[in-house]
Amino acid sequence: MALPRPIRTGWALKTINILEENEKLNIWVAYFNLENEYGNSPEEAVMKVFQRALQYNDPKKVYLALLGMYERTEQHKLGGELLDKMVKKFKHSCKVWLRRVHLILKQQQDVV
Repeated sequence: MALPRPIRTGWALKTINILEENEKLNIWVAYFNLENEYGNSPEEAVMKVFQRALQYNDPKKVYLALLGMYERTEQHKLGGELLDKMVKKFKHSCKVWLRRVHLILKQQQDVV
């Protein structure tokens, strides 16, 4: 019997030790990927999961994880929009600015 995704995710998060923050984030990333691939309305479903993940994890790590999913699945428009928000929200983060520079360089390389 297959359980609905939210129940499986809740169970997985409860069984992981509270000190294992990276493992919890990995569960949320898997949930992003599931909703992106199989959700009824993928963009909306991913954003709902994203909002929930922000409540339980370091926000910058959640943003970076979602950006990584967008990059892997070549959703450049959504990735660019998210990165614009990240630059405003985390303006002092080197990681965020490096991702921004990487995106700009990749876009210029694609044009050439």
